Order: sequence, then structure tokens, then C-alpha cells
Amino acid sequence: MKDFFTITNAADGASKVDEEIETEADRQQRKFDECHGKNDDMVNMMMSQYMLAALMDFDKMDYEQVKEISRECAFTGMNGISVSGDKTYTLKAFPSKKFSGYEFLAYYYVSWAIAEPEHLLDTGLPFHKAYSMARQMWEKRK
Repeated sequence: MKDFFTITNAADGASKVDEEIETEADRQQRKFDECHGKNDDMVNMMMSQYMLAALMDFDKMDYEQVKEISRECAFTGMNGISVSGDKTYTLKAFPSKKFSGYEFLAYYYVSWAIAEPEHLLDTGLPFHKAYSMARQMWEKRK
């Protein structure tokens, strides 16, 4: 589509190159990258590993179970998720497991990607790169 369209500012007639147009997913990812600076590649790699584990866990479950997890994650996330410090989180589906903040966010993101993909952007979670990496690793495993 970029080959066919440009945006023109009606006030002065100046046009903007289509590369400047961001999707909501791109905007969320850019904000995340800006906050994490040089560490974004490291965070994305870590998140992709957590997401791969989530994909493996969710592969053993049916859709309704994953959907229930997605809702539990959203409910927990309403109070905020801390990615620093020793705070841990739990999920009913994994009663003996304690999740770090980032690990919990990975399960949150993946559960929504599976159960509610049309609302994934509504979560505000900026882990699109990490999820793409996890999906690629997951596909190679099969």
C-alpha cells in the first residue's frame, strides 16, 4: 500500500512519506524501545523466551482455558505489573508457579494473542517483536 499512497497536510500542501505512518502496534513498540534504550534487544530476547514457554504451555490447553488465563491476566494487570524487584505473580492454571513481572507479561501477551487476537492492541503491551520471535522459534519446533 505504501507504493500507492501519500498523506498530504491540507493546511500547507506538504506531503509526508508513508514510512512516517505508524500502526498502533508500531507506536507501542516504539515507546517501549525508547524507554528501554539499548536494552530493548536484550528485553525482546528475554521476552521471546518467556513467550516460547507460554506457547508450549498453552499448546497443552484448549481455547477456553487459554481464554480464562487471558482474562485472569487482564484482571491482575489492572493493578499494574512490576518488572523490577522481587514481586511475583500467580495464575490459577499454574498453581505451583511464581511468575516474575516480565514472565507474567509474556503469558499475558501470548494468552491474548491466542484467545483475543482482535483485542491484542487493547492490552497496551508493546511486545510485538518478542512475540514474532517466539512464534518463529515455535514454528521451527514443530
